[in-house]
Order: sequence, then structure tokens, then C-alpha cells
Amino acid sequence: MILLSLEMIVNVYLVESLFEFSFQMKSLGLLRYFLEIEFARSPNDLSLSQRKYLTYLLKEIGILGFKPIDTPMYLDIRLNQNLGEPLADPR
Repeated sequence: MILLSLEMIVNVYLVESLFEFSFQMKSLGLLRYFLEIEFARSPNDLSLSQRKYLTYLLKEIGILGFKPIDTPMYLDIRLNQNLGEPLADPR
């Protein structure tokens, strides 16, 4: 499967016509949902969302109605690969 996302619709038609000589093709129109990702277009941008898939997953495992809780966590922590002792290799 090949997805085409080009700025101008004329370019999409040009690329499609070039591919038709080498491949058997079928245009599925504007992309709305692919690989559990929902696509929404506006004149200026493209939005990607996995809300539908996440809602399905939460419902499937029975936690759709759960409420989030605060998790204690340091907000200003800066990780640095040169600080601290490296962990031993478990192999």
C-alpha cells in the first residue's frame, strides 16, 4: 500500500498516473482512517488522532469510565547520561 500526501492535488493526480503504468492501482480517495490513526484535514493543516482506537482499547479492557489520579513525580528533573552509576548488564 502506498499513501500519497502532496501539497497540491494536481501533484497527486500526476503521481497516480505515473504509477498506473507500472502497478495495478485503486484510488481510495482522501485518507480518513489508517493503521488505527484518524486523519482530519482543514485548509491549513492535517490532524492525526488515536482517540477512537484508545477509546476502543479502554472499553475492551474495562477501564473506560475510570478517572485519572495524580501520580507523585518530580517535575523539574533533568536526566543526564553522564550522571550516576550505570546499571550492570543483566546478560
